[in-house]
Amino acid sequence: MNLSDKMKYRVLGRTGLKVSELGFGGHEYRRPLPTTLGKWGDINLKEFKEKQPQRNPLIEKGIEQGINYFDATQPEEAKSLGIALKELRAREDVYVALMILTPLQKLAGKPERYWKRTIIEDVEEKLELLQSNYTDIL
Repeated sequence: MNLSDKMKYRVLGRTGLKVSELGFGGHEYRRPLPTTLGKWGDINLKEFKEKQPQRNPLIEKGIEQGINYFDATQPEEAKSLGIALKELRAREDVYVALMILTPLQKLAGKPERYWKRTIIEDVEEKLELLQSNYTDIL
């Protein structure tokens, strides 16, 4: 991974990963937030597709300026980042942190073995959206 002299980097905890002091996330402020028992608001696919071309140059500029830490919480964030990184051929140049938000209602009253499978499925779904077979941070 190339580090830029335009950016300061720090080691992330005990991971050994040198991440940019400035990270890049895709969370849209106007979206309803979930509760621990709820789910994320519905995705407006038309709006998502219309705005993707505006997102790619932002991600590209961030990488050019030395940002190497990207965070994706919501499904459309992972999808958008995956599209951009694929187009820019930059997946190997950045660290991606995925957050899994399995609603508690999905796990309530189920045996622990169900929890494990559900969480694995959620990770696999995020990786598919990211168009990657790995995440750097979970």
